[in-house]
Parts: sequence; structure tokens; C-alpha cells
Amino acid sequence: MRIKSRFSWVVVLFFWISVFNGNASAQALWDKMDPGSLISFEVHKPVLNDDEQYFEYSPLSSATFVNGRFHLSESFALAADMPLSFASVEGTSPFVPDEVSESEFLVGNPFVGIQYVQPHRIFEFGARLPIVEHGTEFAESIGMYSDLDRNEAFLPDVTTIYGRAYRNVRRTTGFRTAFQSGATVMIPDHESADAQLFFDYRADAGFDTGIFSLAGGLTGRMNLTDEFDDFSDRYRHHLHALATLKLGGFEPGVHFKIALDENIRELIDYTFGIHIQFH
Repeated sequence: MRIKSRFSWVVVLFFWISVFNGNASAQALWDKMDPGSLISFEVHKPVLNDDEQYFEYSPLSSATFVNGRFHLSESFALAADMPLSFASVEGTSPFVPDEVSESEFLVGNPFVGIQYVQPHRIFEFGARLPIVEHGTEFAESIGMYSDLDRNEAFLPDVTTIYGRAYRNVRRTTGFRTAFQSGATVMIPDHESADAQLFFDYRADAGFDTGIFSLAGGLTGRMNLTDEFDDFSDRYRHHLHALATLKLGGFEPGVHFKIALDENIRELIDYTFGIHIQFH
């Protein structure tokens, strides 16, 4: 595994779109951007459509994100995540002469970013470093299937740059809404492919008692650069639900995600997993 430092180009104008008012939410759906530093773990298990798969994946095939946020000052924080993927497969394919039985472990493209923290919002600018190389196709697939909103974490030979804005509204009744929007640019590390620009957005609503929270919402990503015959092919959407229990500085929870796009559901029935956060 090697780390590439050469970018094809880095001059990109980012924009942040924010609406409503409240405190900002973080990159992971269940992180409510409470004050202070934190470390969290997320495990995502995709349930694949067996009719579309040549190989059988073991129940342990999944992706994990290790996240961290460390406050540098009152207004700035360092954010990072390390994606990991494991795949164990068996089966045959018309494209492979012999039966396949192997396991793969992949360290994905790590994210590093800077967050500008305000009382009612957070702006984030960061990048994923392109350390993934070709050669672990099963682990790459499981990683990308596990969280299609961050599939670039497992794409080989791609540098990704982000600009985002987060906002979060919490009412005295415990009702909470959260919003995110921003831009993602994927820059291939070879001249044969063009960079891609995406617009990302998310809206959540839920109830937070201070000890237990339950929420659901919509995430979306729109491709702004490629050409498509049908405009609807430019974007994809997911519905998600999550529940979190707060036990002091320890917050465990579960999450569930399902795609609204038929072409994705042909491959992935749904995704579920657990998340644990430490303050």
C-alpha cells in the first residue's frame, strides 16, 4: 500500500448552503456535535441481493469507520476518520475459471478536515487521501456497498475534497431537526478520467430526551458533471433511521439505511449496523 501525494488539480470552488437555525451536526448521522472532543466507531453491514451476486459473502463482511474530532481552540476542530473493510467470499463466476474462497481486509482512504465551529453551525473543509489501490475488489465492493454516501472512502486511486455546512435545531420539547449540505469533488489519479463534482444534502428529524434519541431522515447525492439520458439518474437517495442511548460519555446505538433508487436496491436490499461514541 502506498500513499500518493500528487493531485491532478486542486483549484475547486466550494460552496456551503445552510438553512434554518440551530447547532450543527457532524459527519456521522448520530453525532449531534455536542461540545468537546470525541471518538466514535461505526459498523455497516450491507445485506446484498442474492439474485444479483455470483459470490456468497460471509456475515462478517462489513465496513467500519473510526472517527475522531479534536478541538484545537474554541472555534476550530480537527476531524478525521479511518475506513476499514473486510470481505470473506465463496463461490464461482462465469468470469473466473476456478472456485473462489478467500478473505480480504482493506484500509480505506482516510479523511482529514478542519471544522470552523460557531454557536449555531459548523463549516467543514477536508479531503480523503488516495491510499487505496486496485487488488482487493471484494473488500472494495463491501466497503462501497456499506455506505454509498461515502463510497469514495474505498475507491482506488481517487482523491476526494469536501466542503460542507451543518446545522442542528433542538427544541425545548426535545424535538430535533438537522440539516447538511455541501460539495464533494472526486479527482482520479490518472489522466484518462475526469474529475466529478457532487452536491450532497441531508435532512433529519427526531426526538432527543437527553438519555435516548430516535431519528430518521433522508440523504442525497447529485452528480453535477456527468451526462445522463435521464435527469433522475443524476442523483441517489437513502432513507435512514437510528436510535442512540446516552450513558454519560458512552453512547451506543443502532442504525438502518435503505435506498430509494431501484437500481441500487437491485444490488443492496438494505444496510444496518451499530455505532458507539465516546466523549
